[in-house]
Amino acid sequence: MRYIDIAVAALVGTSAISGLLAWTPRTGDADSNRLALQSHMRDGLLAFVRQRGIPWILGSSPEEVCAVISKASNSSVFVFGSDGGTSCGTPPPTGAVVSTLTFHLLNLEVVLGEWSNA
Repeated sequence: MRYIDIAVAALVGTSAISGLLAWTPRTGDADSNRLALQSHMRDGLLAFVRQRGIPWILGSSPEEVCAVISKASNSSVFVFGSDGGTSCGTPPPTGAVVSTLTFHLLNLEVVLGEWSNA
């Protein structure tokens, strides 16, 4: 009986160790960090819209909106936008973390977005 207990304990221990070796928490951590950054950027876009308001977006010229968007960008987070035919800001490169908000206002579709290389 004692040998069976030792064999079962060794089998359980070996499978636990091999499970820990096969599990790569770095992938999960990277995905978690990416989602947290996207959530943070989305909150920033919502704050931008709350601060300015939808009527301001509808009533302003594209140049005025683009000027405000360019001021909202900094060295780590870049803001971009488009309203159908007009776009401004720097679009995200491949592999960047991106968060966007899209509004369908009257006959206009407005897209605000942020991206980061982090």
